[in-house]
Amino acid sequence: MIRRCVHGQEAVDILTACHNGPTGGHQGANYTAKKVFDSGFYWPTVYRDAHDLVIRCDACQRQGKDIKVKKSKNEQKPTRNEDTSTRERYEERYQSRISPTQKKRTKV
Repeated sequence: MIRRCVHGQEAVDILTACHNGPTGGHQGANYTAKKVFDSGFYWPTVYRDAHDLVIRCDACQRQGKDIKVKKSKNEQKPTRNEDTSTRERYEERYQSRISPTQKKRTKV
């Protein structure tokens, strides 16, 4: 099948129509890209653009479709000093369950 190569705003309009249109149904990124191909269109970044569209789609996010977003390389895990210790997290979680007499016996 010969596909028409598009770019710019035309590509965005086609992608939006395939995702939101009457036959759209707010499917995932891969299925939306497949619909673009089935409609006879193509551009090099169609999969990436479809993924970005699904992530930004308010209706899709409200439905709770699982989209895994990769963290950028610039985002770092917190260091041990920045993160709360295991004991602090434990105390926060179970503090309401401890009776006042038990709180006095705990050592810091």
